[in-house]
Amino acid sequence: MVYRAACRALAFAAVLAWAGAASAQTWTPEQQELWKLEEKQWQMAKDKDPSWIETMVHPNLSYWSIDSPVPQTKASLARESYKKERATVHGRYTDVFVKDGGRWLFLAWTGGDDPKK
Repeated sequence: MVYRAACRALAFAAVLAWAGAASAQTWTPEQQELWKLEEKQWQMAKDKDPSWIETMVHPNLSYWSIDSPVPQTKASLARESYKKERATVHGRYTDVFVKDGGRWLFLAWTGGDDPKK
């Protein structure tokens, strides 16, 4: 009797674990669309193609970089991107998007580069 109860409990736990893992891997079409946009922006930045700023950034962009004393705008982002050679950095950032005219655009981001080792 105890053996059967233990087997049932184990089977129930396995089903719950599988169901949780399966649902964690399912993204909505909207999430998939945003992830593709992220990957496209990363590739364009890697290729040093600043045209992503004009095509993927909302006019009201606001972000605050750790190397700036004040929040930045789309205009300052474009100015800085065209003005100097940008280094590739690694860090953790959170992006905020808005759907405008049927397209997802970057509205804001925050975060920082990983500390140098």
